Amino acid sequence: MLGETAVETRRKLPRVPLIHHFRVNDLVTNEHVGYLGNLTVQGAMLFAEKPLAEGSERILPLSLIVPRMHGEQSVYLGSRCVWCRPDARTGLYAAGLQLQDIGEYTRRRIRSLFREFASKS
Repeated sequence: MLGETAVETRRKLPRVPLIHHFRVNDLVTNEHVGYLGNLTVQGAMLFAEKPLAEGSERILPLSLIVPRMHGEQSVYLGSRCVWCRPDARTGLYAAGLQLQDIGEYTRRRIRSLFREFASKS
C-alpha cells in the first residue's frame, strides 16, 4: 500500500494500542527496560529509556492485573529487538520486538490483555 513503511508491510497482525503503558523490567537483571506501548501475539513495541541493541534478546516479565483473570497474572515474554530508534514524541526510544517461543497460555493472556486494555479509538 502507498505510504506504508517496510515494517508495516511485513507485519502480519495489526498492533493493538494499549490504554495503559505497562512497566517492563528485564527478568534476568531486573533492570527497568521501559513501557509496553502495543502488542500482538507475534510482537510488541516498547518505549525504552535507553536504546536497545538490535538483535538483543531479553525475557520480559509482564505483571497484569485483570479482573476477569482473578487478580495479578505474570506473563513471561521471550523477545528479540528487531529495531530501535529515538521517538521524538515521547523522548524515549521506540523498539520493535519480535516475541519468541510463546505458548498457548501466554497467547491467551495476551488476548485477555487486548480485551481489557486495548484502546477503543
